[in-house]
Amino acid sequence: MGKIEPSLLGKINGKVGNLVIYEMNGQLLVRKNPSFQENKLSDLQKYNNQVFAIANKFLMPFKAELNFTMSAFEKGGKKGFHQGLSWLLRNGIVHGEFPGVIPEKIMVAMGTLPGPENPSAARLSEDEFRVSWQPNAWEGSAREGDIAYVLIYDPLRLRVTAFRKGAYRKSGSEVVKIPWLMDSGEEAWIYLAFYQEKKGELNFSNSSCLGKV
Repeated sequence: MGKIEPSLLGKINGKVGNLVIYEMNGQLLVRKNPSFQENKLSDLQKYNNQVFAIANKFLMPFKAELNFTMSAFEKGGKKGFHQGLSWLLRNGIVHGEFPGVIPEKIMVAMGTLPGPENPSAARLSEDEFRVSWQPNAWEGSAREGDIAYVLIYDPLRLRVTAFRKGAYRKSGSEVVKIPWLMDSGEEAWIYLAFYQEKKGELNFSNSSCLGKV
């Protein structure tokens, strides 16, 4: 909100373009008309804004994790979260009258390392899951000591937990325990990736969605 000296505009008030000019307590004030820009947007622009808001809301609970798993994509002010959001907008949206996120298609990690082979997940109890995969060390740049990264996301209650220091690729499985209890009818999305750390730099694989368990 800005202040305008009466000597410049006299007693002018009302709308001027995207500005609203009015008097309060003897002062002439100016503010932007909040509806001006919205009225100028096309239907496509409004739809794109809606899709962006939906995608951003879905990923925001694990923003810090995306900044970790996709740190290799940092450039200037762009963080890993922006890389994950960009991927989701291009590949993980079901479009239509009611657009939404396709959780199976999002990436919680991205990189050049070979990913998990034949991964799966099973629920063991109200707070434990077993994540399994077929060891595929020495396939390309994959190694036995690659570290498993597991992310579990409950989008209904926006609960997220991640396990950054998991089992090695050679082990073929890992049991993880989440910090909340799930009822028999509740489910969560599970994602798995591998990474290597060399000289402080992380090289991840693309993540795999293990489904809703």
